[in-house]
Amino acid sequence: MYDESKGLIAIAIGYSGGKYTYEKLNHDLLQQDTIQSTPDQMQDKDSYTNAKGYLRRTVMEHSRSKWEANTHIVSDKELDQLLSLFDKGFTVKDGECSKEKRHLHVRYYNDWKRDYATMLCYVPDITFQYKTKLAGRLYYQPVRFAFIEL
Repeated sequence: MYDESKGLIAIAIGYSGGKYTYEKLNHDLLQQDTIQSTPDQMQDKDSYTNAKGYLRRTVMEHSRSKWEANTHIVSDKELDQLLSLFDKGFTVKDGECSKEKRHLHVRYYNDWKRDYATMLCYVPDITFQYKTKLAGRLYYQPVRFAFIEL
């Protein structure tokens, strides 16, 4: 079941003794109606439609999950808070996380399982659109980001 103390998603920020420590995303930075989770997406290999029109699927063993959201309009300080958490995750010393590849481990609420799951994922490119500069601060339009399982 969902646990408020764990949040919807958290990024691994440490690794020791075969276990990860996580820091949950600050949900106050997010537009609540843009949070989307697509857990356990099936992957097909060489699926085809037979001569009678029936789809024949070969479903692969490994499924992929995706989690995405938009921030609200954020200041440079708020965006730095989010990106600093990503940076912590990219530098976890587990042999899999990588800043160059944007790989990190996350723990997320999996709605299919109605429990928490973990995934090694990548963060696809993020577009940063400026809104305005005000009183020495830079403000951004909502920023969309995602975590896609490898």
